[in-house]
Amino acid sequence: MKRTHISLSAIAPILFLLMWSSGAVMVKVGLQYSSEWSFLAARSMLSFVCLLLILSVMATRGKLAFTRLSLSEFKSIAIVGLMLQVFYVTFYILAIGSGMSPALVTLVLGLQPMLTPLMGKQPLDTIKTSLLVLGFIGLCIAILGAKSIESVSGIGIVFAVLTLISMTYGTIKQAHIHTNPAQAMLYQSMFSMPIFIAIALSTGWQITWSTGFIVSLLWMSIVVSVGALFLLLYMIKSENADSVSVLFYAVPLLAYLFNFILFGETLSLFTLCGMGIVAISIVLYRKRNARQVEVSESRA
Repeated sequence: MKRTHISLSAIAPILFLLMWSSGAVMVKVGLQYSSEWSFLAARSMLSFVCLLLILSVMATRGKLAFTRLSLSEFKSIAIVGLMLQVFYVTFYILAIGSGMSPALVTLVLGLQPMLTPLMGKQPLDTIKTSLLVLGFIGLCIAILGAKSIESVSGIGIVFAVLTLISMTYGTIKQAHIHTNPAQAMLYQSMFSMPIFIAIALSTGWQITWSTGFIVSLLWMSIVVSVGALFLLLYMIKSENADSVSVLFYAVPLLAYLFNFILFGETLSLFTLCGMGIVAISIVLYRKRNARQVEVSESRA
């Protein structure tokens, strides 16, 4: 009987979206039992320990080889760590912690696929530009249909925009790093952990230990901060940054599905139509990007 081999490249986008989109729900649960900075510090410590254990086992079994980095490579890894592991996570949690609707936060983050080519100075043809616009329209339709935009605050908007800029810039910079993603993640985690611990201790440690908090902490530390981030770095290394960033159109939509499954939030026909538009734009955009890469490689 012939076995079907499924490569990581084929399933990485699906796994990443499922893991990453669950973050909004889990953060909301965790912040009911802790302050933002205490949650960030606890998450960073647990993520670092888990990552260190996993990579140590891999290195012992000969499945991971650490390479010596040049000063410029280490600086690039540190900058990406600052963007993805510190600024993005911090501003994202502060935006939700400010009372701003997660739907509105994700709507702002939905601008990333359109912002990435601009910040990365990547040329876009008419079709790809149209697909980006179509995806954003679908995202707006889905969120407006869900009627979840009920809380808007000035400081929340600022945090959401800073979240968008941090993730976009970090994604672009990561595309130019050729170090093993696992090794880069370890250094970035090692870099971000003391920052969160220092801020949490200076602002006051506030955690109420409960089942809800523990589940939220474990999920954000292992599934999102280790699993999803590794897949993100892996995809950026093997694909174009704009091809990866377009996946973020689907994050808020999957977050709605998690809310529906866990909390019974109703999904309107309007929202489902918006989800369909986003899905179509993502598939077509990634296919066109892959086709352009194949043509470019055949001419080389």
